[in-house]
Amino acid sequence: MNWAQILKALKKHGYKGAETLDAVKSWMSENDVTEFKTPDGDTVDIEAAFKATKAKAKLRISIFGPSGSGKTYTSLLLAAALGGPVALIDTERGSASKYAGDVADFDALELTSYEPAKYIRAIGEAAKERYPVLVIDSLSHAWSGKGGILEQKDAKGGRFDAWKELTPQQTDLLEAILAYPGHVIVTMRSKTEYV
Repeated sequence: MNWAQILKALKKHGYKGAETLDAVKSWMSENDVTEFKTPDGDTVDIEAAFKATKAKAKLRISIFGPSGSGKTYTSLLLAAALGGPVALIDTERGSASKYAGDVADFDALELTSYEPAKYIRAIGEAAKERYPVLVIDSLSHAWSGKGGILEQKDAKGGRFDAWKELTPQQTDLLEAILAYPGHVIVTMRSKTEYV
């Protein structure tokens, strides 16, 4: 049950106080409420509803900066600190290799075209091999590189209706990253403006 459902159930019982366990318990005591039900009729365990629990959360982080700002180096330092074997999806023509063994040990897969489906396959391979840490250097190419979303849009004449085919590709890539069973570090390029 999510917090919105719990609040809805509390409000149905007339609760208008603060959103803390102590405030809810005090209100329940003052109003002789021993239990309450969700709109679906399920009884809510108020203690469990407020109790925080530890989860095996996995890191999802993006490192963003212009070319040469240290994104690859920083991502590999972070990956090494997380521990375990590191998989790296490389779209930067092997630029991460200059850090191999010095900053981190890693296995690399180089992509030469950047269709989101190729990223998804590479992510799937890293998951299949059970790498606890995945670095994607760089995710920007899936958007603006050879075979990326923008190139595909241009190949379709730049029409607005091209997005009905392209948006699902972008969504699938994001879902593959979020579903990865280990830590994920991605780098992304920012544009540099020269004045």
